[in-house]
Amino acid sequence: HFRNYPSLAAQRHSEHDVLIKWTMLMTRSLQGKALSTRLVREAHIHVAKATAGIRQTEMVNKLEGPSEVTAFIENLSVKYEKVHKSFEDNFWATKMNLKGCSSDALAKTKTNYDNFLSDPANLKAVKEQLQRSDLSPDQHKVLGVLERTFKCYITEDPAASQLKESLNEQEAKLAAARNTMKLGYTDPETGSFTPASSVQLRNLMRVADNEAVRKSAYEGLRSVGPFVCEAFLKIVKDRNKLARLLGYQDFYDMKVRF
Repeated sequence: HFRNYPSLAAQRHSEHDVLIKWTMLMTRSLQGKALSTRLVREAHIHVAKATAGIRQTEMVNKLEGPSEVTAFIENLSVKYEKVHKSFEDNFWATKMNLKGCSSDALAKTKTNYDNFLSDPANLKAVKEQLQRSDLSPDQHKVLGVLERTFKCYITEDPAASQLKESLNEQEAKLAAARNTMKLGYTDPETGSFTPASSVQLRNLMRVADNEAVRKSAYEGLRSVGPFVCEAFLKIVKDRNKLARLLGYQDFYDMKVRF
């Protein structure tokens, strides 16, 4: 069904229709079967890959106005989609600890994504298009959104740019470390360690009949905090430092204004 899914997208169905068709195919195929966590994860990634750009392309193709302006918007959109998709693929592969994931690749693609959004040349090109007097209302609106987006990401302070790249590396390393953390609980009856995910530990805390098992699951889940604490606090401090360098009160203030 994963092989069939892109063909549905190629027929230029709306994204909503494609998702419905894909869900129906999966439901018929897997009815009565247990879904593994990995299969569900991979299914989500295939959906994201198959639908990438469908809505964007349909919107661009519907724009009225000078064709060269529409071509400019589409070209910029394709470039954005490329760096964004590359980052998202690495983000989810690392987040889900899929085979072959790399924290270095995640940091690199995140930096490439940020560099595209903060490239002054992109903002300059958009502003030049906005000077035209023959733009359609839709073209003017799309170009306005692009202008606002690039303005949000452009960083003129070299120290802020370096800190942003450092943050990308820190976040990727923390995600990789968390994925490889030995998580689980100690069986109160046998004393043996049982590997378990955070989801499994939370479920044990809710439904295990044995109080000792529930306590052990809680202690296992609680171990995540001390494991990530030092690196996470460093990220929080650097995020706030970055925001202040850019003129915001803190990282939350910066994100809200974005």
